[in-house]
Amino acid sequence: MEKEYLSIKEQIELLKKRGMIFKDEEEATKKLTFINYYKIKEASLPFFM
Repeated sequence: MEKEYLSIKEQIELLKKRGMIFKDEEEATKKLTFINYYKIKEASLPFFM
């Protein structure tokens, strides 16, 4: 099963929905341009356990 591609804005909304808080969404957009969504998700897991 192939996952649907999410735009960066959609990725931010998904992370927010899952409990991540952003101080600056514009900065988050820039970071997600260079850092993979899955890397951010993986790195944040200990904070949501």
